[in-house]
Amino acid sequence: MIRFVIALMPMCLWSVFGSGQDSIPTTVSTPKDTTWFFTGINTLNFSQVALKNWSGGGQSAISGTALISHKLTYRKGKTLWESQLNLAYGVQQADKIGTRKTDDRIELITTYGKEAFGKWYYTSSAQFRSQFSPGYNYPNDSVVISNFLAPGYVQVMVGLENKIRDCFLVFVAPLTAKYTIVNDRALSAYGAFGVDPGKRFRQEYGGSVRTQYSCPIMENVQLSAQLDLFSNYVRKPFNIDVNGQAILSCKVNKYISTSIAANLIYDDDIKITEDKDADGVPELIGPRTQFKEVFNLGIQYSL
Repeated sequence: MIRFVIALMPMCLWSVFGSGQDSIPTTVSTPKDTTWFFTGINTLNFSQVALKNWSGGGQSAISGTALISHKLTYRKGKTLWESQLNLAYGVQQADKIGTRKTDDRIELITTYGKEAFGKWYYTSSAQFRSQFSPGYNYPNDSVVISNFLAPGYVQVMVGLENKIRDCFLVFVAPLTAKYTIVNDRALSAYGAFGVDPGKRFRQEYGGSVRTQYSCPIMENVQLSAQLDLFSNYVRKPFNIDVNGQAILSCKVNKYISTSIAANLIYDDDIKITEDKDADGVPELIGPRTQFKEVFNLGIQYSL
């Protein structure tokens, strides 16, 4: 046995030293995959007001909002593929009013591009927008004015995209198809959201422009904005559909954040009713500028 070990030692020494410096074990770092990039923000916000015998008046209330924004990017050679998911839902519980939702949004965008020339890409994109739960004509909570897939919007675009800077892009799509879904019997019968009464689907063909901006404007302060414009080539091409969104977010520390978001929409096919004298009979019915503003302070977790 001893002779076998003595005979084996030269072979072991040769395997360590005899094969040269390259055979000495070294620490090897695995290169990081630079073709896929993932970013994500999850935010949970709460607010609460408690009043009892309060001479100034008011109502006790509690509210909460959940926000999710994730983005996945694939970049390799002349190929660029980006997908983004944005979800939001908020509710409020108040005395004498009950529970009402304050925010409700589903948005999925995926964009695929091939480098054309300079910073321009031949690009195709698909976008889906809808909401999670029914919306009511408050204070009448028995009349549903919106629901999941009522409306639902699907928009498919083909054109050229230019990343002017890392934080700013412009997408010009002269070929755009816009589909409106109203998967609710009552709303479909009414002809809501531009569909013909009794129909649940409407298609439009035209051109669109999308601009996006996302960049820090100072330390721990981020501004993100998106503007979508659509023109129907066949019906009233100068009545441009507008959907603009902007979010200003501030990171207080690793887990605490605050944000203010604004959303402006104008769609000539969406008729808004207005009951000025609150008699239950609307005096005005027609397209109007829609605006929503949400301020949040809460817990944020970034991926």
